[in-house]
Amino acid sequence: MATAKPETYVAVTVAMLGAAMFGFDQGNFGNVQSFESFRQEWCLGRYGDEITCSEAGALQNASWLRFVTWGATLITFGAAAGATLAGPPLCNGLGRRPCVQIVGAVCCLGCVMASYASWHSVYEFYLGRFITGCGVGISCFALPLYSAEISPPQIRGATGSLFQPNVVVGCFFSCLFTLLNNDWYMGMVLPGLAGALLLLLGQFVPESPRFLMEQALRSKGIEAATVLGTGALKRLRHGDVRPEVTEILSQIKMEMKCEPVSFRGLFKKPNLRKRVLIACALVVGQQTTGVNAFLGYAATLFKHCGIEDPIKFNSIFNSIMIFGCVAGLLLIDSKYGGRRSQLLLGTLMMGPPLVVAAVALKFGWPWLTMCMVVLYGVGFQFAWGTIPWIYPAELFSMSEKGSAVSLAVGVNYVANALVVYVTPSFMSWSTVGTLLVFGALNLLNAIFVLLFIKETKGVSLEVIPDLFGERLDESLEAEPWPGAYGKAKARERQKRLKNLVKNLVQGEGSWDIRRSSGDRERHGETRKPCAPLAPLSGMPLMKETLFFSWEIPLEKFSFGQSQLPLVDFFLRVGGPVGKIHLLESHGFDGGVIIEVSLVDLMRTSSNNRGF
Repeated sequence: MATAKPETYVAVTVAMLGAAMFGFDQGNFGNVQSFESFRQEWCLGRYGDEITCSEAGALQNASWLRFVTWGATLITFGAAAGATLAGPPLCNGLGRRPCVQIVGAVCCLGCVMASYASWHSVYEFYLGRFITGCGVGISCFALPLYSAEISPPQIRGATGSLFQPNVVVGCFFSCLFTLLNNDWYMGMVLPGLAGALLLLLGQFVPESPRFLMEQALRSKGIEAATVLGTGALKRLRHGDVRPEVTEILSQIKMEMKCEPVSFRGLFKKPNLRKRVLIACALVVGQQTTGVNAFLGYAATLFKHCGIEDPIKFNSIFNSIMIFGCVAGLLLIDSKYGGRRSQLLLGTLMMGPPLVVAAVALKFGWPWLTMCMVVLYGVGFQFAWGTIPWIYPAELFSMSEKGSAVSLAVGVNYVANALVVYVTPSFMSWSTVGTLLVFGALNLLNAIFVLLFIKETKGVSLEVIPDLFGERLDESLEAEPWPGAYGKAKARERQKRLKNLVKNLVQGEGSWDIRRSSGDRERHGETRKPCAPLAPLSGMPLMKETLFFSWEIPLEKFSFGQSQLPLVDFFLRVGGPVGKIHLLESHGFDGGVIIEVSLVDLMRTSSNNRGF
């Protein structure tokens, strides 16, 4: 098995620098807006006088708060545009490495325009914030993709999970930097410095082998793609790279066969529509936790909460959130964690503490308010900071993922912008009320998770979509494969197949489970037939193949799970139908998921009863 060379880790480090840049951008403005130098530059003489632009007066200055609101909001609109409109065409057209450099250049340009090159112009400042957001949005699309494509399979999960911790570390470093340096110019340009470094170092990292192979396969054929991919991977791997080249080519060819689902197509089928709405609702829930109100207006909000040194407290707040992020990532795929369970626990660590913080603020107990806000931050990073970025990508097949995930990212940033925009109005109305509103929204998130979020830990990606409702009607309406029978015969057989599946769904079928030894069946090993549970999967991967899965309790087997590959399955629906070929099995707690091809069944058992 090929292993990673140092060049791989260098490239991953460069990609994670982009994640830290994202964190710098999240953490700088929340502190900079409270700097006296920033207020003198932008408030005094434009939005107020010495009194209304002072530290205390600015909190009640509606015109100034409107300026700050747009400064915080425009970056999220820019991020939405970058992630949905600019990121995909740049990555797929120019390549991953040029896109990494573009991220750095765009973010650097935007930060300079919003600081040293703002020329005292509000519109120049606003434009700089929007451009910075575009760079951030492109980075959210391009950098995880680049990191995944250059990493070998054995470390891909670890490198993929590094993005969010680096964002949190970047946010903490930004808070620490602005705590020690009150120059608003330096505070605003900080993400741009990381962008400039990303632009420079991006010149020395390799292009994604997968991107090179895809381009060569489309234009020059498989031989050229194999040669090019082998050379590119040898820069990143020790050992034999041929198996990885073969796997990548197989994935690319499968993707080329799958026609991408359009944005309109996401809402045509009930199962897909439900998954899209759940993905969008989850990312909206991430924003209604209120975290970007705390990050975007940290100094202002913490000052409203009665905290004497809000900038210092913000540094403590962000440093402790790192531990929550690390704990969440360590647990997410372990037997103690999971997507659904961590989201539920996270809401309980956020909603009630915010309610307690509001009560403490009302009665003048700032120390209790601070403790509850810190617990809230840990709860967010434990689950809601990471899982809403991971979970939507797990819900969709290869052909659905591009449009669906892009839509979810866009909805995420629009929701982010709305929360950031309304937060100053909420704070002007009532800080206690603001904490209570976000506390209530977190409790609503808990209800949403209980009702709609399914656990996907350890579940095959092909099976996950069927956890959200039946796809059989959609799958069985696909154009039948004529094969050697012709269209008319194929349609007739498809009709019979529908009846068979209908009976199976209603539990009228049963399994005879027999253990085989090689090609010779061991007679007398027939077990008691058991009715299949609700089918988990029915999906046309290609026109000639229709996969179908059942979940069968493990206690129905009288032999160990390790022997499952040697098991044959005989299906009975009012009589013997025929032998079903076992394609793959996936173990889970208390049972096994069996995937079979019903089209293979149609071909091999046309003379059996039931067909």
